[in-house]
Amino acid sequence: MDDRGRVPFALVGVVLLVTATAVGATLATRDTTTGTNAADRAADRALAGARVALERATIEASAASAANPVVTPADTPYGRALREDSAFRDALALRVYAAARAAFADLNARHGDATARVALDVIDGPNDARRAIRAVEIGEVRPGRVCVTVRNATLTVTENGETVGVRERAVSVVVDTPVLALHDRTASFAARVDRGVVDGYGLARETTLRLTPYTAARGLAQYAGAPIANVLANRHVEVAANDGLLAVLRATFGRASNPSEAAVGRAYALTGVTDALAVTRSSARARATRILDSMNATPAQPPPDPTAESSLTPAAAADSALLDALDGGLKSGLADAYRVDARRLVRVTRTAHRADAATPPANWTRRATDTASETAVTAAPARPVDAPRDFTVLETIDRRVTVTRTTRTSWTNGSAVRTLSSVERSTYHVSVALAARPALLDGVPARPVDALDERVTAAVRRALLPDGADALAANAVTGAVGALAETVAVAPPSALRERAARSLGRTRNRVANTSTAVRVSGASVLASSPVAALARTLAADRGRLLDAPAHYESLAERALVVSRARYVDRTLALVRDRAADSAGVRGALRDTVTRLGGWIPTGATTRETPETVVSSVSASPRYLSLVDTEALAARNVNVFSLPYGDAADTVVDAAFDGGKRAVRLATAADLLAAAPDRVPDLAAAVRAETARVRERFASVVADRTRLDPDAAERAVSRASARWQTDAARARAATNGSLAAAVVAASDTHGTERVVLTAALRAESRALARSDGGGVSEDVVRAARQTARSELTAALGRASTNRVRRALGGRLAALPAGLPVVPLPGFWYATVNAWTVSVRGGYERVAITGGALPPGFDVGAYEYVREDAAVSFDVDGDGRPETLGRNTRIEFSFDTVVVAAVPPGPRGVGDTDGNADERSPGW
Repeated sequence: MDDRGRVPFALVGVVLLVTATAVGATLATRDTTTGTNAADRAADRALAGARVALERATIEASAASAANPVVTPADTPYGRALREDSAFRDALALRVYAAARAAFADLNARHGDATARVALDVIDGPNDARRAIRAVEIGEVRPGRVCVTVRNATLTVTENGETVGVRERAVSVVVDTPVLALHDRTASFAARVDRGVVDGYGLARETTLRLTPYTAARGLAQYAGAPIANVLANRHVEVAANDGLLAVLRATFGRASNPSEAAVGRAYALTGVTDALAVTRSSARARATRILDSMNATPAQPPPDPTAESSLTPAAAADSALLDALDGGLKSGLADAYRVDARRLVRVTRTAHRADAATPPANWTRRATDTASETAVTAAPARPVDAPRDFTVLETIDRRVTVTRTTRTSWTNGSAVRTLSSVERSTYHVSVALAARPALLDGVPARPVDALDERVTAAVRRALLPDGADALAANAVTGAVGALAETVAVAPPSALRERAARSLGRTRNRVANTSTAVRVSGASVLASSPVAALARTLAADRGRLLDAPAHYESLAERALVVSRARYVDRTLALVRDRAADSAGVRGALRDTVTRLGGWIPTGATTRETPETVVSSVSASPRYLSLVDTEALAARNVNVFSLPYGDAADTVVDAAFDGGKRAVRLATAADLLAAAPDRVPDLAAAVRAETARVRERFASVVADRTRLDPDAAERAVSRASARWQTDAARARAATNGSLAAAVVAASDTHGTERVVLTAALRAESRALARSDGGGVSEDVVRAARQTARSELTAALGRASTNRVRRALGGRLAALPAGLPVVPLPGFWYATVNAWTVSVRGGYERVAITGGALPPGFDVGAYEYVREDAAVSFDVDGDGRPETLGRNTRIEFSFDTVVVAAVPPGPRGVGDTDGNADERSPGW
């Protein structure tokens, strides 16, 4: 009896079966009731006993199958009877059949002179085993309850010693056993921990989700100056994998191993994470915010906030769009702003009508008719005219129109002809109104205009009254003309372009200062587009940049807003184009991560909430340590590491554009600054290329200003004189400093200065991203080798903590990590990646759940996964047959962890000379 006073059904069935058998002997001595068939009564009792026996057989088979599950069939006669894809269920069915056959053999039901027995065929070989498996059907009603049916059971009934019936019957019972649920959940757990990171939820993703914020935090601390030489170490991988296993256990079984949770908490504390008690309850991302407080390295300065952000601005796009506007787009915008929708409104009212008709003589015949009309137009008093909504009436014209119609008819009586005249006179009032409104333009705020000047009225009058008002009024009374709608182009004032150019210069500065904060975590850098976010920020700020008033004082004020709108939209289009370029860069990085076997987290991972029958989970060992090579092994490789040890030559070469046929002037300048006394040929080449840049700047000045070529060259020379060395002058030519100095030296003003500033900034950016034709690979090869030798020697003799002092300022040319630079002006982060490989397994995993009825050795079902052979006596000969193997739960996966920091020379990455870290068991 359980704690609620209920007797388990299985026990009741057993008691009833024994009682029924004993009472049956007594009842068999009595006369049967009239009309009752003794054979049927015996058969019913036999089937009832068989159901009770089948229930107990199922419980026994379930407990045995859970304790020793067949995961893979053995290559033995009976093992080959199991199907590869359903080995556990087939082995369970075989156990149920064997246990039921043995239980049926002990049953003998009687009623009167009738006896009934239920029997199953013997298993005498692998073919019989296959038949037995097919005869048993096991289906899960719900987790913790199954329906078991054994088909082809033989029911034999005898009466007075003679067989009166033999037929096949199916015996079915519903049994409370969680064996299928425990097996399926454990199989799901085994699949999840061994699932690839790109294939879905599992240990690989849980480990990645833990390593990503941890690595990001350490990378930011390194960027801030903390002496962290190994951003991601295998000790971090060990803890993250164990914590990930706990998460997969909870997601699969609804609970995890308490000893394992405690062990993981201690491991987190030992690796530098505070609040060990919370690590098993809070998310990995929440834990990451506390990592910096107890970093396992002493920071040289306070580490940055893990949510550190850098700024991204559209300055380059703003200059490019400004040049487009000043080179032609502005003229088109001003012309569009001065287009008006014009309406000619005509209203005709007849004010008088008189007809004087002549009476023809009686009995005369009409011979001919001639009609003549005469129209007279004179001025008339004005009448009000209602203009359409949003239109302004520019001019009204009122005319009195008199139309006289004279009809002359000749009549004859055969000998004489008489001509009679009839006169019809109509008088009309014709009102004509000319109205207009600014033409609606896409993307331009629609606002009323306070006044449309005479320039607009004259243009509308020319378009809508080409023949004059009197001609229009005369034609209107006959219906020859009427209302008319046209778009009329009005010539903008010549002085308006200067005002618009100055307005665009101010708007350019506001656009260039528009920025968006860029979060520098690896996941956000690769999973979202900072440049697209900048485009969204710029679009949201569009109204402020246009600065449109509530109403326009004139078309000129509207034209300034139109020019700003066209300019902002052009800038926005360029930023969106560069967002596509940025997406290409990020796509290439993601492709690299994918090729390396990685997965980029883009949000919360999907975890199901199981309907569980599990009461406890235990795993051995409770914590998988890299010290135990059978339990866990790990390897992590830093993809873009600082050039220490075996990576020195490769990265030094890359730092100076190794392999390119032409070297950018900025790169050559950096190399010249690193070793100015030992590379005279490079110095000469840089001087020559810088002179070519100055010539290009002088050409721009001459083209964009009123200065002649000689004056333009002198302005560029004056501007260049402030830099004293070849390297400094070359850097100024490509970083925008020389452009600003030339503008100041050119003594330009107004529109000219705006145009020159934009043109020189664009020229500087073009130089920064193009290969310099004057500094060839042949010239810099010897200089690069000189720098390579010096840098490599410095790397070799300097310890990790002294590298920055050994390299000095030249370390800026050797950042750890990969700059994310889709186009100049859009460097928003430096990223690095680590490929992580992990393999391991548990010696034993035990999942308990459900309760066995009294009479069994244990109180609950225990499903165990461990490395062991599985055998049991299938044919009843007393010797167990090998069916298959139980296997321990093992896993192996690869992933990639990405970290990112703001732009800057330090970058992020391992700097300890060991880019490939392997645990002892790898």
